[in-house]
Amino acid sequence: MFSDQGEKVVNDHIAFRTFNHERMNIEVLVRPFIERGYMAAGHYQFKNKHLHAMHFELPGRANAPRVFISELLLNNFSPWLQEQIHQSIDKVNTDIWKSDELIFSGNVFGVPSYNIYEKLRIESEYAAWLYIHGFRANHFTVSVNSLNGFRGIEDVNKFLKDNGYLMNSKGNLFSGFIAGSADKIFESTDYYRN
Repeated sequence: MFSDQGEKVVNDHIAFRTFNHERMNIEVLVRPFIERGYMAAGHYQFKNKHLHAMHFELPGRANAPRVFISELLLNNFSPWLQEQIHQSIDKVNTDIWKSDELIFSGNVFGVPSYNIYEKLRIESEYAAWLYIHGFRANHFTVSVNSLNGFRGIEDVNKFLKDNGYLMNSKGNLFSGFIAGSADKIFESTDYYRN
């Protein structure tokens, strides 16, 4: 839609999810980005969702997308959830944890169980999403500041709403991530029932 308006779309950031397990935590997932020059630029805690997150930027490249990686703090959950996640992790070929492709490898845990998914979802939507989808981008974003034909976030929001998109109504120019707004983005992948 933005391209149809003559805009060049710039990706503001890309977000990934993981667990805080030594084989697949933030440090493991970010390694390929660090090797390409990205540097840590912010730490975030989402206490209600039991998440720790970091974002990374590529110095000297203003238009390079930032990378946002969050991890679920497994120790904050029931022994059952922890056991299910550990069993899933133990099924994975150990070579994948060292691969630069891990972050894009999808579901590495094998065929998911619907029953386990449903039980995970009750305790943590985040855990259930990661159990099903595995390692892939959770979301990409458009850099509003790079759009030329819109006067500000309000115009962008109106444009998106006019085209049928539901919007989070918060939007300020900020180089990092606003935890309250990011907290709501995690909910955008929650199971939805009419």
